[in-house]
Order: sequence, then C-alpha cells, then structure tokens
Amino acid sequence: MIGPDYYITVNIKKIINPAGGIYYHINAIYYKKNWQSFISLLNEQLMAWQPSCKNIVIFGGSGGYCLKPEFVNQFDEIVHIDPDPLASRIFKWRFQKNIQINCKNYFSKGLEGLSDLKKDFPNYSILFSNILGQIPYIVKIDDNYPQSFCNILANLLNDISWFSFHDLLSLHFNKPNPALCWPVIIEGDSNNDLIDRLQQQTQLRPLKINIIDHFTEGLLPQTKSKIKLVWPRTPTSYHIIEATSQT
Repeated sequence: MIGPDYYITVNIKKIINPAGGIYYHINAIYYKKNWQSFISLLNEQLMAWQPSCKNIVIFGGSGGYCLKPEFVNQFDEIVHIDPDPLASRIFKWRFQKNIQINCKNYFSKGLEGLSDLKKDFPNYSILFSNILGQIPYIVKIDDNYPQSFCNILANLLNDISWFSFHDLLSLHFNKPNPALCWPVIIEGDSNNDLIDRLQQQTQLRPLKINIIDHFTEGLLPQTKSKIKLVWPRTPTSYHIIEATSQT
C-alpha cells in the first residue's frame, strides 16, 4: 500500500488497454448522462446489499463512475485496487475519501494470485467492480478457463461478504441507439437465451451486431440475489451486466 504523497510509475499499457484505461475515463465523462439509469438501478442493488464488514476492498473500481457517494460513504475503510494507475487517483478525487491505494498485481502469476485477497484483507468485504468480465483482457487464459477461475472464486468467496457486477455479454452495433425492448431481452435465463431474444428483435432490421461473451456466466457461486441490467456504454455498445452478491 502507498500513501498519497508517493508517485506511481505509470505503465502506458495499463493506461491504454481494451479493458479500460484512458478510453474508459473519457467515455465515463462523455456519456455520463447515458449511464444514469444504469447507475441508479445498480446502486439500488448495492444499497440493498448488507455486508457483514464495513471495511471494503473495491477491486477494479476505476474512477468509481458507477458508484454513488451514499454507497461509498457507508464504509469505514476502503482499499482500492485497479490495474489502471490513474484510477485510484480519480476515485479519491471524486469521492474525497481517504482511501488506501493498493498497487499489487494480483494476476502477475496468473489467476491463482487472486486468492491472496483473503490473506491480504482478512476482515474486509469485497466489491468486484466490473472487473471479472475483463479478466480475459488482463490475464492469458487457456482451455480450462472459466472452470479453473470458478474454483478459485469459490474458495475465495465461500465465507466472506461480496458483491460483483460484471459483463455477461457486450453488444456492438453498426448503428447508434438501437430501438430494442431491453427488458424482454434481459429476461433470458442464459446467455444463449439472451442472444436468441436479441436476434428475434433484430432479424428484420438492418442491424449488424458483434457479440462478445465475457465468460462470466456461472462463474460465481449461486446466490438468491441476482439481477441483469443493461448498460449503454456508448451509443453503439451495450453491455448486459449481471449483479449478484452474498452477505
């Protein structure tokens, strides 16, 4: 952990990368109004979560653009972990909170490194803030993924309070603002069902769609608290988000 008076050596590959970085910061500012409905619905779920510990690790929090102050302010201690070295600085500035910045690379030795979170922060709840769906961009994966990662997460999360919101699918359209009935689409029980519902609505329209599977379906332990949301990241990119938690 480092204090605010220390300098971070900036890794340009972490600032400019497909999983986030500078492009994400720019989108968060430019499309702020477009995100508000998603942010409100997400924070309803976050506020309903009742973690057993009021210290929290926010893993992959970026600048905290999806979090509201009323959620962040309820915690006594906050540890912020993100591969993007600018993220923690922006997060601290936005919320004016005395956060701990942790620069450890939990994926330096592969997926197994994430298990160290429980050892490093034994009395903390964990928020996976739109990070689990980005793992294939951060870590080299093999044919055993996501089953191997599923086992790692099961061992990590079995006796702690946690919340995750993450990409199930990202949908990239050739035309902006597609007029689709999103509530019907996200009622799908599985990724395949979601795609079928999407295709039913687009088959008679001149829309081309690039669908990306983020390999998070069934990744986390089953919980009673689970919901799907639509996040219009840009006018041509819509992400199907799953939010799930354990107290």
